[in-house]
Amino acid sequence: MGRNSLHRILSTVLILPLLMFMGFACGDGKSSQDTTKDKKQSQNHSVVKYPGYKIINEFPHDSTLFTQGLFMSEGMMYESGGMRGQSRLVRYVPGQPIAQTHQMPSYVFSEGICEVGDQIFMITYTAGKCFVFNKKTFELEQEFNYFGEGWGIEYHNGKIYMTDGSSVIKVINPETFVLEGTINVTMNGNKVEYLNELEFADGYLYANLWRRADIVKIDIETGKIVAAYNMAELYERVSYNPAIDVLNGIAYHETEKVFYLTGKLWPKLFKVKLGE
Repeated sequence: MGRNSLHRILSTVLILPLLMFMGFACGDGKSSQDTTKDKKQSQNHSVVKYPGYKIINEFPHDSTLFTQGLFMSEGMMYESGGMRGQSRLVRYVPGQPIAQTHQMPSYVFSEGICEVGDQIFMITYTAGKCFVFNKKTFELEQEFNYFGEGWGIEYHNGKIYMTDGSSVIKVINPETFVLEGTINVTMNGNKVEYLNELEFADGYLYANLWRRADIVKIDIETGKIVAAYNMAELYERVSYNPAIDVLNGIAYHETEKVFYLTGKLWPKLFKVKLGE
């Protein structure tokens, strides 16, 4: 979850479409005698779509925010910024200055956030803590402990979904923060690691992939990726700033059916329509 060079990011942008075409995996040297078996196995794999997207608008974004979590509620954008000594929770209207800030203790490396009723859950990178804030006042109301790293978090239908940088999404009880299950995410039969920020939209779970210029659409019933979006054009629009880090941050506007996307230390927030 640390910072990456722009060279590494742009290199990923260039090679990822090829890797995705190959199913995130290289050939394994099977002979032609295995083709019947492969055909049967492929029938069990969902067909992954690459529907593309349209950039509708772009807004200025605080480029000091090492964006880790993003969601929209009642016209307001809520965002968590990471890095120890710089971590904070903020609220603003897209395109306008930050209206409210809560600074985190210096030992905290903030990660993803999600809305649970009138509260905001914020997980942490390695501290093993989930902080629960009042959504309106940003006052700390509760804390939970957990094992392992925290990356992305989302709430949907009474459950919390959480990533730790692996190919596994944890399903957690929001009242106790106890693990209740897991979802193994795959694409073309291969596990997909580095799952990061999460956002539910129209019954599917969308995820950023760390160090990749991509967003994937996940069927949580099967764990299969059903669509993938290469967001290389967004990188091109912010690449003039040498300080930018990876694409991270997905917020969904349910009424307009659009997504707001940004990245760590990005100077822009994008309003995007993802294809179906």
